[in-house]
Amino acid sequence: MLIDFDIHRCSRRCAASARMLLPGEVYYSVLLREGTDVVRTDYAAEHWDGAPDGAIGWWRSRLPETASGKNHLAPNEVLMNLFDTWADDPLQIDARYVLALLLVRRRVLRIEDDTAIPIKGFARGDALLDEYHGQLRVYCPKRDEHYELPVATPEEERIEEIQSYLSELLCTDAE
Repeated sequence: MLIDFDIHRCSRRCAASARMLLPGEVYYSVLLREGTDVVRTDYAAEHWDGAPDGAIGWWRSRLPETASGKNHLAPNEVLMNLFDTWADDPLQIDARYVLALLLVRRRVLRIEDDTAIPIKGFARGDALLDEYHGQLRVYCPKRDEHYELPVATPEEERIEEIQSYLSELLCTDAE
């Protein structure tokens, strides 16, 4: 079963005042669960009173002065909060697995043992790992927590959906 979320990049409009955000302006983004959806909302700094209760994550960004055309992923703690949220969602098992691999690549999580990673071309050290089994065990040094999640390689069309979803949900055009 595929889930279609309608989440967008920065709206460039403050949700509280409805005014357009200006180039170079600081703004805040927050992720909230609304029913089965995850919704991103952006706020101008002067209208930001902190993340509301139940927020999955939030971060501070600045609109670029000029269009750089380059997107940046949300901060690591926001990614970890989404990783935690998806732990309880059986429909996001494969998306959580892909997010875990992204967090390994960003060195937020470390792979424990010799757990293999099934996404072809993902290198760990000098070895290219093409086979996999069972569970992926990872460790987060910052939180001092261990996680175990099923190896859930998504189908080809689902990979594109997950990539697009993560990009829309977690990317910003500001560093």
